Amino acid sequence: EMNKPSLALQNFEEVLKTHPNRLNALYGAAVASKNSLQEEKARAFVNKLLEITDQNTKRKEVQLAKELLKKL
Repeated sequence: EMNKPSLALQNFEEVLKTHPNRLNALYGAAVASKNSLQEEKARAFVNKLLEITDQNTKRKEVQLAKELLKKL
């Protein structure tokens, strides 16, 4: 939101160190990675998010992650 994706990515990665597999942090890290032009990292975060979630879920983050993966 502050247009500082690199800083956001650092913060999401810190959260994921203490709270691994946190859905919102994985999604945020994926978006921040994409916006930082780090598509490899973005893809890894999205894949992890999809790995730990039910693929039939209606959660907005999961649906958005699937769309993000198509763009990478």
